[in-house]
Amino acid sequence: MTCIGKLLYISGYYLDGNDASTEHVREICLHLAEIGWRVALVGTTKNSTAISQDRNGTSDRLNIVSIPATTTGKYTAFFLWRAVEQLLRQEDFHLAYIRPARKTLFAVNRLQWTKVPYVVEINTNTAGEFRAMGAGPVTVALADWVERLQLMRASGAFCITEELADYARKRLPHHAPVWITGNGFREEVTRLAIFDPGPRAAVGVTEQETVLVFLGALQPWHGVDILLEALRRKPEIRLWVVGEGPEKNRLQMQASELGVASQIHWWGHQDGENLQRILSAADIAVGSLALYRNNMFEAQPLKVRHYLGVGLPTIIGYKDTLLSSDSPGVFYAQTAEDIAARVSEIQRQGCMRDAEYRQKIRNFALQNLSWAAIARQTSDTLLEWLESRNCSLKR
Repeated sequence: MTCIGKLLYISGYYLDGNDASTEHVREICLHLAEIGWRVALVGTTKNSTAISQDRNGTSDRLNIVSIPATTTGKYTAFFLWRAVEQLLRQEDFHLAYIRPARKTLFAVNRLQWTKVPYVVEINTNTAGEFRAMGAGPVTVALADWVERLQLMRASGAFCITEELADYARKRLPHHAPVWITGNGFREEVTRLAIFDPGPRAAVGVTEQETVLVFLGALQPWHGVDILLEALRRKPEIRLWVVGEGPEKNRLQMQASELGVASQIHWWGHQDGENLQRILSAADIAVGSLALYRNNMFEAQPLKVRHYLGVGLPTIIGYKDTLLSSDSPGVFYAQTAEDIAARVSEIQRQGCMRDAEYRQKIRNFALQNLSWAAIARQTSDTLLEWLESRNCSLKR
């Protein structure tokens, strides 16, 4: 396959982590390599890298430079800089792609010295995220300062929301482009959720009952407490909660106080085939409902991509950058009253378990929300931008 271009991807996150940020890094790199980019990915690992260099024959186009965290200690930024320095001495890159973090600051300075243009990907306002998690003012101020330094010399930025795009424009150099990018889901670990009553029988739920499912960490901004209020308005529905988190005990107490505890089953953390079967037995999935508690009104949670990827109609309570009310299977609601109304609407349609309806939702997700689709969009954007800079790509 002809090489499209040479990309240096520098990540401040662990390459073998299980969080959404790490998945984004891994999947974008893998799929860009599959398209035809030569990608050098630099980052730290806790144990051993979770990225397969042989997936779909990309081993000759994906060079993973993993730095064991056990050897870096508090000097990770220095080791990232050294790895980038060595790569820049060995090969010429058309551009670099940075996932912002304090650990990448020295590496960014090296790019500026060698005049390799770099673009930054912004999935969150770092300072705002630290503030929401209760970090002290010094940590918040440091995160804000580092982000300003990285953006003030960047050649462009990829943002997953319009809110973040506005945030980036205020810090980027004048005329530096800002592009909207997406979060995706792994097509190869999902399949169509053909209705399966098995898990229902295991927990005493009949086929006549409507089951809502929530997947994710039990945190205040996910708004599971709002779902509990909705149950009071719809006593005939059931709620399955898949996940653990600091809010669990409080939510269980609230369910008892509201008299809806018998309508809920707490599955705990599930993944793989167990998760697939649970989703296949459910009727309606529910995404985040209370991101406004973190002063966020727009997002792209991976769980919603997963829901749509298996074909479930999904209720969300925020603006999703890549979705609208016209997107198959997407319904908007934020209050308990609105959620109950959306559930009634989906019930009246009478097709939530229909395989053809679920396949329509999955097809939309595959075309627009898979990591392969996001990587193709990223590739097209980067190529158009490089051509606008009169960059001659060596093919």
